[in-house]
Amino acid sequence: MNESIDREFDAISQKLINACADPTFGEDRLEPLYVQFLEFLSRNEESRQQLVARILQTMKKYRTAREVKGRLLPGTAIAYAMHELRWPEIYDFAEAENREYYVKRMETLMSNLIDAYSDDWEDRFFYERFQ
Repeated sequence: MNESIDREFDAISQKLINACADPTFGEDRLEPLYVQFLEFLSRNEESRQQLVARILQTMKKYRTAREVKGRLLPGTAIAYAMHELRWPEIYDFAEAENREYYVKRMETLMSNLIDAYSDDWEDRFFYERFQ
């Protein structure tokens, strides 16, 4: 395990958590932080297993989001990064999690993350990088 990867992951996550807690931040102001997260994941591909484990650890906590909502890496940041990276481990987990824990008739955080893997992802229009 690479501790510097964990420290950088935590630092970027905290920036995103803080920004999302600020009601004046919209997707346009969040995108530079999403890009930072995406680029961090991209340049640390050799630590992908460790990074996937950290992302999955966060995604498991979304089930109890009411308890920990303001302290988690935003799902939108993960969706943004996965729209480009398309890591199958994240997709597979999101699908299984969505099937197991979420109401099937509702749009959920997991279904939104799954949608991000599509070239036709509706939310891509919110982001300059994907327009």
